[in-house]
Amino acid sequence: MRVSITGNKCLVDEEWFHGVLPREEVVRLLTVDGDFLVRETTLNDECQTVLSVCWGSHKHFIVQTTPEGQFRFEGPAFPTIRDLIIYQFNSGLPVTQRSGAILHKPIPRERWELNNDDVILLDKIGRENILLYAMSGATEYYVGKFSQEVAPLMWE
Repeated sequence: MRVSITGNKCLVDEEWFHGVLPREEVVRLLTVDGDFLVRETTLNDECQTVLSVCWGSHKHFIVQTTPEGQFRFEGPAFPTIRDLIIYQFNSGLPVTQRSGAILHKPIPRERWELNNDDVILLDKIGRENILLYAMSGATEYYVGKFSQEVAPLMWE
């Protein structure tokens, strides 16, 4: 069965966009060849958008930015990351020739996953901990103390 991903949404509104998600979680979520999701990660203190795909093993493709500000892997460039992922999904073409990875099934965010915009850094507590507040709609979530190891993106 082919799932359609179209419409007039931005990337963060897509069910297959997970925001910051550790690789361990990606491995748990992507179980069948063609399963995919888009996430954010930090590489060399820079936030990167990554397409993660199960294809024989777990493959991670960093979205490349062209000098013109467009987004691509190996093929054509697009004005938004969302457009790039939709093209890659609908075309049935491999993300890269070397990987052969083809997108078949978008893996949606789990209900408990918060959007990055729902989390607010309240305070850095010393050098080792931060205090977070999360809210989604009218529901308030745990205000917690997290170490740099658990929440690395908050330390920038």
